[in-house]
Amino acid sequence: MTPGLLKQMIASKLLDESLQVFLLDENNFSLIGDKEINCKIKYTERDQLPELNENQVRLVFWEELNESSASIDIAENIDNINLVINGNTFGCMDDWGFQAFTEYSFNTSDTKVEVYFNSESYGGQKDKVVYFIGSSGNCISIGDIDNNDDFEEELSEVFSIFA
Repeated sequence: MTPGLLKQMIASKLLDESLQVFLLDENNFSLIGDKEINCKIKYTERDQLPELNENQVRLVFWEELNESSASIDIAENIDNINLVINGNTFGCMDDWGFQAFTEYSFNTSDTKVEVYFNSESYGGQKDKVVYFIGSSGNCISIGDIDNNDDFEEELSEVFSIFA
């Protein structure tokens, strides 16, 4: 696959088939509105994708936009809440410094609460990364693939490693 075709495929997949992924920064996470709500985070990490067969490579694309926000609406009678996260950094995306997830729920000490993130991302592209994950678990990333003068050379190195 040529570098140009790879970039086209990634752009197409991001446009047509992408999932919204949340990034958790526990050091800067709080629930504050009219009052502060105590929130405990229960994060469990697991790769939720099928295992790769020998000599297969998985591509994971990650695009971050310049502006994003997330909020939730919580009933006034709730003072404590748990955010339960089924995280998935696909075994190698920790270098972003955050925990990634798509699946989550909120509960109080004994009851599931119907609360969901209201979120949006917009603006120009901040960063776009592609991860190559081999069947043996090795992971190589190429960052900022749209603004990387060395993309072709780095891609050649990746292909030689997985060949």
